[in-house]
Amino acid sequence: MARKKRNAVYGFLLWLMFASSVYAGTITYQYDRLNRLTRVEYPDGMSIRYTYDLSGNRTLLEVTMDEDHDGLVNSLEDTICTDPGDADTDDDGILDGIEDANHNGIVDTDETDPCNMDTDGDGVQDGTEIGMTLSDIGPDTDQSNFKPDDDPSINTSPIDPDTDGDGMDDGWEECYALNPTVDDAFADSDGDGFSNIREYLFQTDPVDSEDIPPVEADFDGDEDSDGVDLRSFVMEFNGVECSADNPCDCDLDGDGDVDIVDLVFFTEDFGRSK
Repeated sequence: MARKKRNAVYGFLLWLMFASSVYAGTITYQYDRLNRLTRVEYPDGMSIRYTYDLSGNRTLLEVTMDEDHDGLVNSLEDTICTDPGDADTDDDGILDGIEDANHNGIVDTDETDPCNMDTDGDGVQDGTEIGMTLSDIGPDTDQSNFKPDDDPSINTSPIDPDTDGDGMDDGWEECYALNPTVDDAFADSDGDGFSNIREYLFQTDPVDSEDIPPVEADFDGDEDSDGVDLRSFVMEFNGVECSADNPCDCDLDGDGDVDIVDLVFFTEDFGRSK
């Protein structure tokens, strides 16, 4: 009797779904290796998943709704920041359910944030970083917000602000047409005598030889970088411990140490006047 009642409930649910909607798309069915129905997916986003007990009796396991077809069910999206009616909540070109790849509603370390179009904060949208163009996006992506990739052949990491590890953010490198996948920190792209990393740290234009960083290696305050400053640099470079309580004058990149980067910066300044 209980089994008949259960089957009647299943039948009513199926009738209700077919009778209450006119489906314009294709209904898909999935079967297991014993040719038993395991999943039914409807064009409106409703999905029914079945499982079977040891006797082979079918039981209703889960009925879910994914209104926007982004891979995240409505019940989950109702509890997090994404919009259950918008497949690309942040308009970065990537479906919410792809960004939250394991569909747990949490931004894990290897995932992008479906509610933040620039997960790593490097100034480049997530979709742009993986090479997406207008031909790749869906109808829910607002084209007025989405920035298509101008060069899809070069992809960067949407979860690492410095893909090539050269100390310069991907967005800054792309802004000045440098290559964010190649370590070019000590290259001098505009031939002005200052490295790209120096121009990055001082926020000057690395492809404009007229826009140069200020001379910093003037430790004695005589308005130029000369032999006296070289002596000061050598003394600190050879073993002075820098700290918040004992800051080093020759720490030109401000990282708390006098190291090889500061040596490069010093050679760039040597012989120049302020």
